Amino acid sequence: MAFGSWSLRAQVGLVFGSLVTLVCTVLVWTSNTVLEAKGEEAIGVQLSSIASNMADKFDRGMMSRISEIAFVSSLDLFRNPSNPRAIRHTLDDLQEAVPYFTWIGFTDPTGTVRAGTNGLLEGADFSQRAVFQQGIQGPFTGNLHEAPMLAKALGASGAEPMRFLDITFPVTDLAGAVVGMLSAHIDWAWARELEHAALESALSRQGLELLVVDHAGTVLLRPEGLALPKTLDLEALRHSQTRPKGWTIETWPDGKVYLTGYARQRGYKAFAGFGWRILARQPVEIAFAPLAEVRHTLLLAGVVGGVIFGAIAWITAGAIARPLKRITEAADGLRDGAVGAALPHLTGSKEIERLSESLRLLINALTATDRRMGRMEKLAHNDLLTGLPNRAALGAYLDRVVPALSNAQAAIAFLYLDLDGFKAVNDTLGHGAGDDLLKAAAGRILDCLRQGDMAIRLGGDEFVVIVNTSASSWRQESIRVAERLLTALDGPFALPGGVRAKIGCSIGIAAWPDDHCDIEGALHHADIALYQAKRLGKGQSVVYADLPKSVLHDG
Repeated sequence: MAFGSWSLRAQVGLVFGSLVTLVCTVLVWTSNTVLEAKGEEAIGVQLSSIASNMADKFDRGMMSRISEIAFVSSLDLFRNPSNPRAIRHTLDDLQEAVPYFTWIGFTDPTGTVRAGTNGLLEGADFSQRAVFQQGIQGPFTGNLHEAPMLAKALGASGAEPMRFLDITFPVTDLAGAVVGMLSAHIDWAWARELEHAALESALSRQGLELLVVDHAGTVLLRPEGLALPKTLDLEALRHSQTRPKGWTIETWPDGKVYLTGYARQRGYKAFAGFGWRILARQPVEIAFAPLAEVRHTLLLAGVVGGVIFGAIAWITAGAIARPLKRITEAADGLRDGAVGAALPHLTGSKEIERLSESLRLLINALTATDRRMGRMEKLAHNDLLTGLPNRAALGAYLDRVVPALSNAQAAIAFLYLDLDGFKAVNDTLGHGAGDDLLKAAAGRILDCLRQGDMAIRLGGDEFVVIVNTSASSWRQESIRVAERLLTALDGPFALPGGVRAKIGCSIGIAAWPDDHCDIEGALHHADIALYQAKRLGKGQSVVYADLPKSVLHDG
């Protein structure tokens, strides 16, 4: 039977049902495509950030250990090593203060251990060991290795051999002659603590695992009980040769597919790093579960919408022939992406009005899903604690703004800010008070900014303020902003629970392109200036361009 001979109800039911199916299909397909792209990117960036944060914590921790050994090696007690007992007591005190040091020892120029923590290995000959042969010549950081002699002295009895990292500094007298070497062994169990801390801070820990591998792919740290080959050959590791961090979706040796975030160890200040790679992996079915849930909702909305509107069309067919044409035209506009296209609000019979309203509600529901995907992308670029943009947002902002400024008489001033005294508050009042203090400090930082400026939390108690200015006035404007920040953060903080805290801040200032033609270089110069502000007594700002050449060479 020809379509033209069908009843109006049948004709309208078929046509309108097809129209609704088309609209739902177009919207569901479009939303699903955007969801796949933006959703996977946002989740992949999260895993990459977890790996990057662990690498950064390791680098900063190693730099702290190096600074501690360097400081102790400069004490007069070691530069005139005539009292081994006093040296041993000092080393014992250092080990008690920093339990990550499994063993610390002082070796004379011949390689004989004269003093060691708890008296261990005293009298032992280190002259043929690489840690002595390299450490006696200059500061040395040794990669992960086994130390059977030390493990035996410590009475190690675990299933796996103990492994250590080395830090050594030669000790010289006032005349510059080498009088010995101070060396420290750091237990690799420290890395396990960093792993647990990183997992606890992750938003979604289900199925999340962290691994550390060296530049050749040899596994140095794996989740407890996880069976893996000694050496990994992964796409993520190959990508890390040319990219500092990123993410992949790939099959691992166990045959399962994982979302894998990676970050290359980059070192920190005087610590150059070992070239390790940090991997954060999560089964794809778990990592992308939120996307699957939204996808199912979209499909369900499309199916239910088709059924509902088909029934409505069948019931009210006699009165909707003319309005149907308008709806068809609007649907064509939505499908083609026409600017301002929207379903019209129809009046007339109640059935027509209900149909029009229901279609708009469906489109609004699908549009709301698109907005949720936008919020997922925003989550990847904002710090959850303070609400400030994070390091990923900083990179995206600079990638967007710098090309537009390259040919203009404009400049960007970086104010690298570190809170003075925050660690003491965090240690004495607890992490909860520390978090409250960070949120309050972020609020004061925002209050000090001008219109067009930007504040970013890099992590911990470090922030960067971007001052958009001109090539001729960046110095004056950035110093004024820095003075407001110093004043604002120097005042006491009233925290929840009646707790009061007192901190301050130090600020390093550098500008692009005056201080460096590369934007990352200018940011690094601001970090160097911050370091000098700390050395000069904290609570002040230092402009990189004002530093003497000797300091610039050291930085």
